[in-house]
Amino acid sequence: MVVIREFETMLNLIKTTNEYNGLSYNHPGPAHLSIGQEASAVGMAYNLNIEDFIFGSHRSHGEILAKGLSSIKKLDEDNLYTIMSSYFGGTALRVVEKDFQGNIKDLAELFLLYGALAEIFARENGFNKGLGGSMHAFFTPFGIYPNNAIVGGSGDISVGAGVNPEMMHAERVDGYNPLAVIDAFKRKKKLLSEKRGPVLLDTLTYRISSTRYGVRHGK
Repeated sequence: MVVIREFETMLNLIKTTNEYNGLSYNHPGPAHLSIGQEASAVGMAYNLNIEDFIFGSHRSHGEILAKGLSSIKKLDEDNLYTIMSSYFGGTALRVVEKDFQGNIKDLAELFLLYGALAEIFARENGFNKGLGGSMHAFFTPFGIYPNNAIVGGSGDISVGAGVNPEMMHAERVDGYNPLAVIDAFKRKKKLLSEKRGPVLLDTLTYRISSTRYGVRHGK
């Protein structure tokens, strides 16, 4: 909770005063803060394992850090270092590893903080090369899936994450063959009625004409 509070306090000072601890920096981009909500993020992450996924809100810094720190605590040092060194070729790791003295767990915490902050500041060494920013950051090796800038928008994203064709009961059908479509829909409806969904049916067809006809009225 202390780490999250200080992380976001730093962001708030940079946004409001253009500096932090005497270091000047101007960040013109967004930084949607969750100061005061640290306990909610930490309580969520405390019991989650590395294979558990989170889909944060548009104020997701606390959720990212909490899940990241939880994952760091539960992973062994060999797996931690493998994740850090292989992620985007180790670009973020090389920055924090330089002149670092300490154990792998401490290095991983620094890696998490740096990668998240660099992403918020739209830097190339960020977890998503600076393309996600404050509201779309993620780090899937720690089970942190993409957040969403739309309030409440992460709920429907989470439904489809990790889903494979077998789980989705996905198939493709010839949309020009009515018998094939009837058969496919019949089988998909049966799956849904048995509560074995979701299902996905990709019906291949082509719209021959899309011309719009209208009447223009005028004097």
